[in-house]
Amino acid sequence: MFTGIIEAVAELAELSPRGDVVRLAVAAPALARAVGRGDSVAVNGACLSVAEPHAGQLLFDAVPETLQRTALGALRPGDRVNLERAVRADARLDGHIVQGHVDEAGRVAELRRSGDDVRLFVESSAGFAELLAPKGGVAVDGVSLTVVGVRDDGFDVALIPHTLGGTTLGALRSGDRVNLEADIIGKYVKRQLDRIAGAARALLCCICLALPATAVAAADAAPALEPPPPGLSARAVAERVEKLFRGENSYFQATMTIRSPLLPAPRIVGFRAWDDRSSGRSFVRITAPPKDRGVAFLNVPPNLWNYIPRVERTLRIPPSMMLQSWMGSDFTNDDLVRESSQLDDYEHHWLGVAPAGAGLPRAYVIEYRPHEAAPVVWGRIAAWIDAERFAPLRQEFYDEAGALLRVMRFSDFRRTRGRLYPHAWSLIPENRPGHETAIQIEEIRFDEPIPDSIFTRRNLREGG
Repeated sequence: MFTGIIEAVAELAELSPRGDVVRLAVAAPALARAVGRGDSVAVNGACLSVAEPHAGQLLFDAVPETLQRTALGALRPGDRVNLERAVRADARLDGHIVQGHVDEAGRVAELRRSGDDVRLFVESSAGFAELLAPKGGVAVDGVSLTVVGVRDDGFDVALIPHTLGGTTLGALRSGDRVNLEADIIGKYVKRQLDRIAGAARALLCCICLALPATAVAAADAAPALEPPPPGLSARAVAERVEKLFRGENSYFQATMTIRSPLLPAPRIVGFRAWDDRSSGRSFVRITAPPKDRGVAFLNVPPNLWNYIPRVERTLRIPPSMMLQSWMGSDFTNDDLVRESSQLDDYEHHWLGVAPAGAGLPRAYVIEYRPHEAAPVVWGRIAAWIDAERFAPLRQEFYDEAGALLRVMRFSDFRRTRGRLYPHAWSLIPENRPGHETAIQIEEIRFDEPIPDSIFTRRNLREGG
């Protein structure tokens, strides 16, 4: 256990791959004399065991899971880190209880200075923000801080001069990744509330089943849909969309724009992507901004790999992280590497046909329901598809409880190799007001041979 009161700020002297781990060498002579092999030290809030103290340095071995789940993978030699030894049972608790188990890596939205008032705004997932409360505790890069304000997409804290001078937080810049850990009490409270909410949903379902059918229909009124055309199955519509959207294989170059109330300006990410639908393989390489250039993702079923140039390390992304944010956007890892297939992993059912109106063409509306054992992250997907050209218009993504989580819209349709393809995608999460991630396709090619060498771990490192 830790307290979030930083003992020392030290320089990261070296990161070096060693088999399946990365060795971190931190130059901290005073602490190196006070710890022994196996002692726990929080490095930017992540609990690591001392492999050995050596010549004024602390040596740690970080496994791939640690580098992926925390911001440690973004460090490079010369960066400064916050250090704290595990607290003694007879010591004073001056901060708050910090476990050193990082919940997620957030991003700095802004470090705002107004005289002596310094405010740090951090962007986080909605799930993490739910664990926070004003005047409660939060650890940012291992520093115990008091929450000032909480939003659905992040929080802000005030930094006093002692914190600015005695930790690394004063040197943070917009876009920097930081380790976040919520107060353990908040986690237990959230778990109990989730259980209560689950019981309430079950009770509500029982009440709805007991109501007359006319009452339920009145409460759940929706715009009328026309019946589906005879002889055309929902599966056939899904196949046409998949073939148009992905082809047998494809390559595209695009720019992603991330907007958030916590960002002082939109964040721009450039990338290139290769997709081979027949084999299920895909590859994505980041081209901008400079600090992220060379980051790459490789999907060769059943494995998904992520290459981080700063530490020259290739990490395997576990299935549990497929729903996590991709490059700080509202897209998930699953979206951009296409780990799951909307054709193969789902059953397809008709909802009806939406008549033309409000500037939109007549659209087929179908529902995607995941197979029982499919490795997917959505409870169901509702899709609107141009009834004449089979181009995707809109998709709604729901969780297993039926709650709408996000909406994807497609526009800027252009003829590309005989198909009408949307060159603008807009993704808006329902539970994060003011957030939007847009992708603009700059170049796209279909059904051209892709060398097998693209889909290799060696290519992850080549940066071409």
